Amino acid sequence: MSTIKDAKINNTFTSDKPEISQWGVGMTPLKSEISKKEMFCKIAFDYLSFTFPYSIYYMEEFDEICSLLLLNENYEESPFGRNGYSLCKRWKNELDQDKETFTSFLYNGGTQTNNAYGEKTGFFELEGDGCRALEKRGGDKFPDYWREIFLQLKFNQKLKHVSITRFDFAIDVFNATFKLDEIVEALENRNVLTPFLRFDSSVGIEFASYDPDLHIIYVGSKKSDFFLCIYDKKEERESIGKTIEFDSWYRFEFRIKHKKADNFIMNILDKWNNDVSEISNFASELILKYVDIKDRPKQGVNSTPGIIASKQCMQKWKTNSKWLDFVGATKKADIVNYYKYESSITKNANWVNRSVSKTLAKLFLSNSEYFFVFLKKCVLEGFTRCKKSDYEYVNEFRSKHQMKKLEALEIDEICNKLNLDLEQTIQDMNIDIFFDENGELRGY
Repeated sequence: MSTIKDAKINNTFTSDKPEISQWGVGMTPLKSEISKKEMFCKIAFDYLSFTFPYSIYYMEEFDEICSLLLLNENYEESPFGRNGYSLCKRWKNELDQDKETFTSFLYNGGTQTNNAYGEKTGFFELEGDGCRALEKRGGDKFPDYWREIFLQLKFNQKLKHVSITRFDFAIDVFNATFKLDEIVEALENRNVLTPFLRFDSSVGIEFASYDPDLHIIYVGSKKSDFFLCIYDKKEERESIGKTIEFDSWYRFEFRIKHKKADNFIMNILDKWNNDVSEISNFASELILKYVDIKDRPKQGVNSTPGIIASKQCMQKWKTNSKWLDFVGATKKADIVNYYKYESSITKNANWVNRSVSKTLAKLFLSNSEYFFVFLKKCVLEGFTRCKKSDYEYVNEFRSKHQMKKLEALEIDEICNKLNLDLEQTIQDMNIDIFFDENGELRGY
């Protein structure tokens, strides 16, 4: 029996496909195969956007990316940008010239479009049809050429400071053996174990937005940088007059943004060596990780549908056998955090800005002289409390930003310089420093 683990990632536009199918992207069977009514699945990279440093000094980088995306010079210039950019280059959609869907490049933005290094950026965007058009341009190069695109964006030394801003990873299921209504019922009955927050709308946590007309489910918050969207693709197509010859067509679409999108692509590269089928394994394990449908116990306090059980408790429940047969995975995806060092330091900076900055401002306004004494004491104490593991985090962060790693002697030099600089500031302000009876550093 076919499962999601048997999904194919392939190019629709290879020579053995005589026509462009209305049913979507990836591996789509010929019409003679449809009558079998067997479940089959396909995988698509359905959205990709990224930024990179761009100005008149970065035209070589722009040309490099155009070459990578197999784009020619036949684009339209538009004075209408978006997302903070005022100008746009647009390539016509090769699939349908009348469609208002393009491969877009946005540029000439304000300071809000600068990257973390203060560089002005440009923004490439490939929506679903843009991804399909790229596959058509590449022909037999796909699907493996996707791997080449990801590798170049991440590791090409000519393309420094590329940042993935959004990536959609979609799994299409045709003639499904597990119906969408069953997933909805499991969610509503709180029978789904997921890394996302618990299903508790009473405290304002969004777990699912269900529109009976469009049959859309959101697992996780749409406001977050990582969530799963499950919807009835057949119903969506039929609502615009298309004829779909499958019993059902469901889409599981992981929508990932910013640093998590960057990290997700790193995980795909980690799985995708020489065998493209590894992506199918990853897809099935990913669905099981984020939607693990459980069988409730027949007796006990948690036997009533809708009762919220703890994750620790639900982990002991048996996964629904029909769901396991549908997904085809026996283990859950292991998502490696390739940016844990950067994430940790960024979170620290955000926490200081959010939770400490107001206190520091009040301290400075109350006694600006004591503030510098306090700053010296805190920072120097911080150096003494740092361990080897803390400096490993720092150096990982620095290396990701093309900065030299710090050796022990260099750390000492930085510490001493900061001490001298603060000491000079205190002296210039004629602050009297002393230690009180509790050994605390004071100043007036």
